Formats: sequence, structure tokens, C-alpha cells
Amino acid sequence: MHTDDEQLVSVDEGSVARQAASVSQWQLVEDIVAGMKQNDRSKVDDGMHALQSSLMYMSEQSIVRAETFLHYVIIHLIREMREWELVTPQEEEAVWNKLQHMMGVKDLMCAIMELVDHTKEHAMNKKSSELLMISAKDYIHRNLGSDIGVEEMADYLGISCSYFSLLFKNHFGETFVEYVTRQRMELAMSLLRTTDKSITQIGALVGYSERRYFSKVFQKYTGKKPTEYREDAVQTGK
Repeated sequence: MHTDDEQLVSVDEGSVARQAASVSQWQLVEDIVAGMKQNDRSKVDDGMHALQSSLMYMSEQSIVRAETFLHYVIIHLIREMREWELVTPQEEEAVWNKLQHMMGVKDLMCAIMELVDHTKEHAMNKKSSELLMISAKDYIHRNLGSDIGVEEMADYLGISCSYFSLLFKNHFGETFVEYVTRQRMELAMSLLRTTDKSITQIGALVGYSERRYFSKVFQKYTGKKPTEYREDAVQTGK
């Protein structure tokens, strides 16, 4: 959602909004935004504290400029949060509605603090999710030869099975079983092309103790039996 306020300030952000703040205040805003992008809480907190301090003692004329400046800061933060996908359309609309009734530097600073806290919380959750999935991927690749399942993975990461399945699908674009099967089949194809290990040995190396079941899964994935795939690879030299 783009409000009239946002469009107005966007047009004038290089003139009116910038004229309303000192160079040091603009630098503080840039530091805050950079800290948010880097998920650097200390940088964000330091910037917010310094920004508040810079607005403590102002003349009446300065207050008017500060209000213009802070309105722009809110719009700037919302724009960045939208780009980072850290705010829903409903949350954004609520901010715009609230902004219509905000009066004074204190209210505007409170709104900015709420947006910053919101971003920090969502960024931490996003980062935590990504770290969990990095750990999951590493564990899977180290244990392709084992009979790993969702329960084992969830227990390893310290989260519930349903939450793990949701995170995994959102991160990799496929279910845990689909991902593991694909990794196993890709490894099996490589081993069939580059080694002289038996079909049974290769099946065991990629997590299938029964040759018959391994062959069935492999054929479903590639359209060929393991022996056929190996023969074709030898003939084509690939």
C-alpha cells in the first residue's frame, strides 16, 4: 500500500525532508537502517539512542522541522521493511492509519521505536530459521547413508516435527522426504557413473539397505534401473 503521505514525501525526500534534519541526524538514520539490514542490534540501539538525544532540546521552529523529518523516517522504514518482507500489508496499513493521527515528536519517536523493534524481532526469527535450515542441510548430507526421518531431524534441531516440516518446505521448496530422496538419487547416479561398486553397495551408501527397494526408488526417479543407468553411462562416456 502506498499512501498519499508516502508519495508526497517520496517526491520531496531530497529537498523538504532532508532540509528538516541536520546532516548528523540523517547519518543516524542511515546507521539505524544499516544496523537493521545487518541484524546488528547494538548498532540499531546506539543509533536510536543518539537520535532521541538529538531531539531533546529544540526550539518551536525546530520542533516543526523535526516532525517533518520523523514522518519521513517512518515512511522510509516502512519502505525498507516492505522490501525485506518484514511487514504484512495489514501491518503496514495499520501504521499508515496510526500515522494520520500522530501529533508531536514524542508520538512519532514511539512509532519509530515500535517499527524498529518489530523489524529486530522478525529479522532475528528469520535469521534463526535460516540457521536451523543450514544445520538441517549439513546433517542430511552427513547422514545420507542412514535412515533419517523428520522426527530425528526435529529432535536434532530442538524444534517440533510440524515446525520443522513447515520451515523445511518454505526454505527448500520441497518436503523433507523429497529433498532427501533427490540428494540420495543424485549421489547414487554419481557413484554408478564413477565407481565399480555393486548396486547393493551403492544402495547401502545412500541409505537403502534393500537392493530391490533402492532399485524401485531409483527407477521411479530416473526412469531407468540402476544397471541400465550404469550401462548407458558407460556407453555414452558420461
